Amino acid sequence: LTTGTAYTFTVTATNSVGTSAASAASNSITPAYLGFLSMITGSGANSVQYEYGLRNDSSGVNYLTEFNASGGTIGLMKVSTSGALTYQQKNYGPTAGGYGAFYIDSSNNYFFLGNVSGGFSTLKFNSSDTHQWTRRLTESSGNLTGNYFAVTTDSSGNVYVLSDIFVDIGCCSYNDFLGIRKLDSSGAVTSGTVAIDLIATNNSNLSIGVHTDSSNNVYCVADGKSSGNEAFSVMKLNSSLAISSQGAFTVSGGAQPSGSCFDQTNTVGYICGRKGGGNALILKYNSSCTRSWSYELTTMYQMMSCAIDSSGNVYGVGYESTNNTLCIVKIDSSGTLQWARKLSNNNTPSYLNPTSSISISGSRFTVALNPANALFSPTKLLVFSAPTDGTGTGSFSNSGKTWTYASYSETLTSLAMTTTTAMTLVTKTTTNTTVAAPTLTTTTSTASATQF
Repeated sequence: LTTGTAYTFTVTATNSVGTSAASAASNSITPAYLGFLSMITGSGANSVQYEYGLRNDSSGVNYLTEFNASGGTIGLMKVSTSGALTYQQKNYGPTAGGYGAFYIDSSNNYFFLGNVSGGFSTLKFNSSDTHQWTRRLTESSGNLTGNYFAVTTDSSGNVYVLSDIFVDIGCCSYNDFLGIRKLDSSGAVTSGTVAIDLIATNNSNLSIGVHTDSSNNVYCVADGKSSGNEAFSVMKLNSSLAISSQGAFTVSGGAQPSGSCFDQTNTVGYICGRKGGGNALILKYNSSCTRSWSYELTTMYQMMSCAIDSSGNVYGVGYESTNNTLCIVKIDSSGTLQWARKLSNNNTPSYLNPTSSISISGSRFTVALNPANALFSPTKLLVFSAPTDGTGTGSFSNSGKTWTYASYSETLTSLAMTTTTAMTLVTKTTTNTTVAAPTLTTTTSTASATQF
């Protein structure tokens, strides 16, 4: 049988008398492939540079954001469930700089965070890719600027933007704080606060993720501080952005978060990253921001991103540092490892580090990353999709490389973490400026997909 081809079947019966007439045809069946590896290549100013986010819409289409350093723009690509590149635009951030944080809501509206016309802004598009609004948010005090790193929505259509806030405290000195703004579905600001205290002081790249539960509570995940060490930090706010609970979790040498995900059905969240000296970490917290469990992984060096399936299993993607292979693990809600897989190629090292994102749609996970420039020139964007049950292992070819998806040995070790809480909130008046719709330009990237 050929993958992607529809088949029907009929049945006959044969005995000593003869052969019967054929039965009615069966329902049509189309054999499906298990997954794909797709390599996306740009050209000139459209070369793919940095992968910034990966999400799925309700039909399983993969939405990828990337920042193009040579063109100074944020771009959006859509990759089908077969690995084909079906949509590509740039200029969501038409000036140099931008972060490309991205979110798709339940109605397939999608939101960008980026540098638009010289200011960090939030952009909304509907499911038909039509621009709805762009809002630039600044603090009225004049000495606060911010980088936007995370965005989400609640069940009422409100939009939450999480950012780093840099406060000038003297010549060449800045303190970093955590800023959260709430916008309604039309982009109007309804409230805004800044989290201040030891967790959020003197730290860079603070914002990690923002999530909502079914009661429209908001969970802000950050790279915080605890007694001088980096910490996995989470703050729960109600829908009015008042603190409900919070926690910061660290170990000797610090705990550096890289990603977060949230299970709305069971109201639990996960934070992933690594210890200060290496080895990946993953932590589960409950709706009171209390640590449920935390584990150290002995082979994966850093877990960059995580995602949750409909059964509450959590998937983490990262890399190991020796050969730079891509590592993917599946862990159930009690913290038990279900399987560990790696993606490598015939290059030594494989150069599949460090940035990567993961998302779940149905019975498949998808990972996106930029292999290091040492592997491909110009830089390519790699998109890999495989079954959530761990099957699909084997070898295949793409872009002149032999790729191997295989099991690897991984161990989860329970890790005790020090817990502290220290953040307070200060309300800030936010200026909300309407910005004209960006002029989008179709890019000329191409995708080479291998299905297996």
